[in-house]
Amino acid sequence: MPPLPKLKLDALRELEKELRFAPRDALLRDMERAEELAGQIELNQRYPEDWLVFRVTGFRPAIESPRLLGGAAIATELSAFVERLSDAARLTPSEVDSAGLDAAALCARWAMSRQTLSRLRRRGLVARRVFGGKGRVRLVFSRGTVEAFEAAHRGEVGRAAAYSRIEPSLESRMVARAARYQRVIGCTLNQAAARIAARYGRSHETVRQVLRRHDQQAGPKAVFKQTAPLNSHTREVVYRAWRRGVDPADMARKFRRSPSAVRRAIVMARASRLATLIEQGALAGPVGPDFHAPEAPGAILGPQPIRTGLGGSVPQELLGFIHAARAKRPPLGVEERSRLVAYHFLRFESSRLVTALSRLHPSAVAIDKAETMLRWASRLKVELVRSQLRLMLETVESRLGRPAEQWPAGAAPVLLLEAIHRLGEAVDTFDPFRGARLASAAGLVVDRLAAKWAKDLDHILGAEVRRATVILPAGIVIADWTHDVSRWSRFVEPDLRVREAVNRGTLHPDHTAFLSARFGWGGVGGVGAAGGGGDGGPPRTLADMAEALRVSSVKAAILERRALGEAREQWLGKNV
Repeated sequence: MPPLPKLKLDALRELEKELRFAPRDALLRDMERAEELAGQIELNQRYPEDWLVFRVTGFRPAIESPRLLGGAAIATELSAFVERLSDAARLTPSEVDSAGLDAAALCARWAMSRQTLSRLRRRGLVARRVFGGKGRVRLVFSRGTVEAFEAAHRGEVGRAAAYSRIEPSLESRMVARAARYQRVIGCTLNQAAARIAARYGRSHETVRQVLRRHDQQAGPKAVFKQTAPLNSHTREVVYRAWRRGVDPADMARKFRRSPSAVRRAIVMARASRLATLIEQGALAGPVGPDFHAPEAPGAILGPQPIRTGLGGSVPQELLGFIHAARAKRPPLGVEERSRLVAYHFLRFESSRLVTALSRLHPSAVAIDKAETMLRWASRLKVELVRSQLRLMLETVESRLGRPAEQWPAGAAPVLLLEAIHRLGEAVDTFDPFRGARLASAAGLVVDRLAAKWAKDLDHILGAEVRRATVILPAGIVIADWTHDVSRWSRFVEPDLRVREAVNRGTLHPDHTAFLSARFGWGGVGGVGAAGGGGDGGPPRTLADMAEALRVSSVKAAILERRALGEAREQWLGKNV
């Protein structure tokens, strides 16, 4: 019996777990609705989780903050979803449309391979899992589903039907011509495939595979001396080195690959991490009624509180952090709401960009824009959390019965960082469109945490310490919570030591200015702003930096590599 396909989309996986134990009649109705939905999903649109559940079950659940799901992700999973439901219902051949087609019959109808049919299933072609005699299982496609898919994807199905295999004689001529191109004008395999494809009216990828297959079988007589593809471990090494400022050209020489192959590996790694955020629901949040409007970016991201006073650092000394938090004044309501709306909108926009990325050829420009939006969202989140630090401190002190200056030196940083983490979660889920203030949600989550601590004061503060009066000594360090305030910070932000080099002022002034503007490290910002050389504005894309410096995007990328490279040399001890 073939294994059941796995569901990667959290919303569908959770729904499938609930429905598997539903009455069989309800399961059959849910399967029919899911099949109908597959033909109506628009790949470039986004759909709320409660809407998806409603379309499948007929009931709309009460989800306070429904996740937004990409249409392409839903279409990819629907066939597997229906297959798992039909497995739970134990469908028999007599219950399937008598005019239905199995995989072999559908491949014959559309003149395509099983592999191509599998790709179409990830585009929304839904199959049911049917149990036959002797425990045999097969996939069956209903006639209505097949005809609807044909109508919606006529060009794609037509291309597959029109495909013809390359005859051995033609393959030999292609290989001979490729050898001549390589010998006379020095073409790479990819360049030769493009020329041959145009000459013989074949697709570029088909010819490329012909040439690759020949070289794999030819051994020492191969036309093109190709190295093996970068494996997953090497791709990860390349990506991490790039984040630390290593030049892709240097990595290409080290791993004996072309610079373009190294850059593609880096882009694919970045796209994969952004896609993981979508799957984990990290970018889901409240959606405003005007988020889809064409004028939304200018209207939502234009106000001054969204573009100024961002990127300030925080005190690393514990007593300094506590004193600065006490002095923090509550924010203005208008400023707080505009920042909250902008925070959720930036996550919404970056999610749309990531959902639209090509799986095989993601755009580096779109990735940079999405990452920059997420950095901007992080800067706003820092200021929103920073605005609640006084409330957080007073709430915890009230529950524990003593000021923070009298907490044990070992416990104080841990308690404060845990409370800040809860504040961040409150920002992620708080809906600014309901009219309340952030302090209501922030105070509630921190109070719950502090109440739990208060139940075991002897464990939290220590029995002997709680009976004595202690004063925190100077010099205790608290970790910079701004570095991991968001779930995406660890791979859209540069290495932590880059910011340290900028703050120290040991880099070349041009590099300091570039990095501060690029990553939105400002000199303004509430509690303990230390000044990072920037103007407190939002992060900028490489295209924005190129426009500001009046250079090309390639030149801007080179400047970024040089600035990051200097910071890397300093922390490696070469220039200090």
